[in-house]
Amino acid sequence: MTRLSSAAAYRLWASSWDTSTTPIVDLEESYLSDWLQNLNGKFFLDIGCGTGRWMSHAAREGARVFGFDLSVEMLQQAVRKPGLRGRTAVATMARLPLTPECADVVLCALALGHCRDAITVFEQLLALPRRGGRLIISDFHPNAIRNGWKRTFMFGRETLEVESYPYSIEALIQVAESAGYRLEQLLELSFGPKQEQIFVDAGRPDLLARVRNLPAVVLLALRRL
Repeated sequence: MTRLSSAAAYRLWASSWDTSTTPIVDLEESYLSDWLQNLNGKFFLDIGCGTGRWMSHAAREGARVFGFDLSVEMLQQAVRKPGLRGRTAVATMARLPLTPECADVVLCALALGHCRDAITVFEQLLALPRRGGRLIISDFHPNAIRNGWKRTFMFGRETLEVESYPYSIEALIQVAESAGYRLEQLLELSFGPKQEQIFVDAGRPDLLARVRNLPAVVLLALRRL
């Protein structure tokens, strides 16, 4: 299986991302949408925004939105969505052109694990919420990577892997608390009945049987004090 950098992978994946059904994204969306309610009047910043799926959600909830991503191709898909043109910019997570305490809600969805040094990037994300604001992380569970899971997508008939690196969830929480944050919620999610059908439709019920009880997605919500 060919393993690609995140930039190379999302260049290829961009055109089909919004129409691809993956159990990881489905599981994440099933829970994260409840965390992103009542955003009227808030400034919502999406780091690693991809095709703008959560920016669109936040805008429908009344937020002012802006997003960054390293993939021009993903952002080209994002700006086709209503209200997102002029609301995105290209930047890597390690070098964000932002001032501290600039947003009410900062989201990094399914992206932190693409970074070789997730802790350093996470420290930069911690600087972005205002006092009383939130930082929310969703990701492919680091233990899944340690257990040999791979983040993959189909490109034509070929299965391609996106580079991913494990990190310590406990270390993230410790760094956040040292920076003046309070842990609001931590979820470590395994696949349920809804995702089971995705595996079946993909002809991979055997894979589901092997991973059913293992954590697949982590959601982390932190409040700046």
